[in-house]
Amino acid sequence: MLRFLGPLLFLALMSSSPLCWATDHILFTRIAPSEARLFIANADGSGERALTESGRLDYNPAWSPSGDWIVFTSERAGSADLYRIHPDGTGLDRLTDDPAYDDQGALSPDGKQVVFVSTRAGGRANLWLLDVGTRKARPLTSATSGPHGLQMESGSRFPRIERVVFHAQKGAGSSCN
Repeated sequence: MLRFLGPLLFLALMSSSPLCWATDHILFTRIAPSEARLFIANADGSGERALTESGRLDYNPAWSPSGDWIVFTSERAGSADLYRIHPDGTGLDRLTDDPAYDDQGALSPDGKQVVFVSTRAGGRANLWLLDVGTRKARPLTSATSGPHGLQMESGSRFPRIERVVFHAQKGAGSSCN
């Protein structure tokens, strides 16, 4: 179900941002034996409701900086791809459609780009950048050693992204990139 791609520490540095809808709500994944489903609730835990349909594998949600979109990974069409949806559950939009494993998206401050982990280049996990308007993706990193490549840490996404900082272990040692 949920595959792990290997070690990567992904940190997004946060700038000061005004209060947005996302700060007043909790976004989470509830995992059951045959599904992973996204839920949203008020910050105090009240008002919980399903964001995605049952019977799907939807996980790794992240708020857009403005709080008007949630980007997430879904295996609803077979392989893992990125989707986005409004917090009220409307406007489901598939962002990637690739047989590779696309996962752990984080939107840029203007919402026009998504940085994500993908196995598109030779099966190795690397960071990619997607232009939301054109749906064209380009690689940001190129892992050439190690069995798994890179992975974003799920708790490391922040509402405002100015830079992408990561650490990848390559072979027996490690290096900062």
